[in-house]
Amino acid sequence: MDNRQANINRFEAEMAKVTRDGVDKLMAFIRKSDMYAAPASTRFHLSVTGGLLQHSLNVLDALRANLTKNDDGTYSYEVAGVPAARVTEENVIIMALLHDICKTYFYTTEIRNRKVGGKWEQYEAAVNEMLAKTSSAYAPWNVIEANDKKYARIKVLQTVIAAVKSRLKDDKN
Repeated sequence: MDNRQANINRFEAEMAKVTRDGVDKLMAFIRKSDMYAAPASTRFHLSVTGGLLQHSLNVLDALRANLTKNDDGTYSYEVAGVPAARVTEENVIIMALLHDICKTYFYTTEIRNRKVGGKWEQYEAAVNEMLAKTSSAYAPWNVIEANDKKYARIKVLQTVIAAVKSRLKDDKN
């Protein structure tokens, strides 16, 4: 078995642990998409066939390595040795493996970041379709403007902090 097939098997085994409504539709979309063959980028990290899949698995490994596994199977994120958030295994899998799902149908090993009319080819339609099919009240997508890396990173952190605070507040009630 080649490395890409092993990665596909691992990705599917991890996603099989997700029991949320609609995961079967999401996996059908992923299997029909180029998620398993697409590069992670066109010029930088893992710009090879299967790079997006490998990158997603690498992120899962890195995330698990930076969280503390609890006896009940959940994970804790600690700040200065103090638990700041608690997440389920399912949430860790979703965050890591699907964080770049918008890159499906976007990068190929032949096309290099082409813009048409100031927009990335096919990107907007693919993102809108993915958002419509996978967002829910419990786990909504948050679209972050990313024309400026520093702004985008700050906005992502603000969004995550707000969500964690909201969740902690809800857990207290």
